[in-house]
Amino acid sequence: MELTDLINISRENNEELYDLTEISFRYNRPVVRRISSSYITEEDDEMRLDTISNKLYDDVDNIDFICNLNSIKNPLSIKKGLNLITVPIDNIAAFRSERTTQNNEVRRIISNKRKSIPIDPNRQKFLDQKSQSLPPTVTNRDYIGVKYKNGKISVGGNIFNT
Repeated sequence: MELTDLINISRENNEELYDLTEISFRYNRPVVRRISSSYITEEDDEMRLDTISNKLYDDVDNIDFICNLNSIKNPLSIKKGLNLITVPIDNIAAFRSERTTQNNEVRRIISNKRKSIPIDPNRQKFLDQKSQSLPPTVTNRDYIGVKYKNGKISVGGNIFNT
């Protein structure tokens, strides 16, 4: 199964990273008004966008399109009797967004390193020392939190000086 939205926003030369500033779907109101139809989900469609996509488009590669077109955020919310908007497979391309040089310009402006917030030198020193690797309640060596000595029980005593 190929999710076209993910393919469209994947970063060039890196299959594991995605550019979340990239638009992959545009709601095309004129196309929807002109050629859309309805599909009422059946019992075997509950929580199954793959079967819905297969019934409508004879493949499962349009799951992301169905979600975007119908504003479905959680595929598990699909129940019997849900009215879904559908368009013919030939018109799906009208909803896909293509990369443009304008998108690259917006990306360049947003990711301008001169606009980045400077890091406090003390904070940088703290990060460099790897001091954050242990929370304050954990020590570098074994620590017995409860001690019994001379008939007295001590809980957590002297934890910072071990």
